[in-house]
Amino acid sequence: MPPIHNRGMVKKTKRVKRTREVQYLASGFVAELAAETGAFALATVSFNARFPPRRREPWDIVCRWQITGRKEPVTVVIVCREQLSPKTALALVESRPAPSGATLVLFCPAISPRVAQICRERHVGYLDEAGNCLLRVGSLYIERAGRGNVRPDTRPIRRLFSPKAGRVTRAMLTEPSKAWQVQELAAAAQVSLGLASKVKQTLLAEGYAGERDRLLYLRDPRALLDAWSRAYAPRVEPIRLLVTCTAAGAVIARWLASHGVTFALTEQAGACRAAATTEITRIAFWVDSLPPAAWADFAAATGGERVVSGENVVLYPTDDTSVFVGVRLLGDPPLPTVSPLQLYLDLRRLGDAETAADLYEHELAGQFATAPCRSGFPA
Repeated sequence: MPPIHNRGMVKKTKRVKRTREVQYLASGFVAELAAETGAFALATVSFNARFPPRRREPWDIVCRWQITGRKEPVTVVIVCREQLSPKTALALVESRPAPSGATLVLFCPAISPRVAQICRERHVGYLDEAGNCLLRVGSLYIERAGRGNVRPDTRPIRRLFSPKAGRVTRAMLTEPSKAWQVQELAAAAQVSLGLASKVKQTLLAEGYAGERDRLLYLRDPRALLDAWSRAYAPRVEPIRLLVTCTAAGAVIARWLASHGVTFALTEQAGACRAAATTEITRIAFWVDSLPPAAWADFAAATGGERVVSGENVVLYPTDDTSVFVGVRLLGDPPLPTVSPLQLYLDLRRLGDAETAADLYEHELAGQFATAPCRSGFPA
């Protein structure tokens, strides 16, 4: 009779073996870091140990670090994972906070920038196989970043901020305090239910959103907006104009309106009207399809000309109507101006981080403070 194998036991044995391997790997890299920096030494290392002693669930590693120049050693508890997604990292730091009298550190062979951001914001340490780390232990502070992961994430790149998928992000950030059913989110974003579901899963996996009672809500709107702004690169070919008359913005607006073109101010000219102080170096408009016939009277109507460089007005033709979501009339004379979200994206794309920061504090910070995770909705 052939031997009978208990597959469940085999899987458990393999899992335990992998866990131990990651634990030994983590302790080895901590020891290497100690030797390399000379900032501390490992006094003791215990695997699957409890701290405090009466704690029910053990930590992967409990160790004592002797920091250079300090008499008493400090306790560090390390949670080790073979893989660590943003969603898992959030769950770990929320369900297993650092015990009193110890510092919590997460170890994974590869720590993604998003996981590093989560740890940093929640004052949790991290370390990976490449040597990227952030460790705040007593008086000790070590931070390293930008080292290439030796085990990079090979999952397909998720196009969370593609033009269509970005509409879902825009809808949620426009109403940051709302908890959404997927069907109504798809309708608000004007995308298919399938795409909305895919974006939902990515938002959950990356830790930007949470779910309760089948409702999707934002966990960290600022982090999501900043991730979007880093990825935001619309494919547009700017039209450069030189308009020498005074009130060039109003003149161009009248010309566009006379040809039935949808338009809205953006970049520094839009930020100025939204009460964010800035110096305007040029006037920028988003515009929908511009009919060729409009150029027939352009020079007569505006006194301007198309140029290759040296422009003081730029038009961004787009077929993505979502840039016009939330347009409002601002300034004197009142001109259509893009939403605060779009303004933030465009200012960051322009490279004007200072004006973007001012705009955020003036128009977005208060709204984002009402996000469910910040106003009492259970995480």
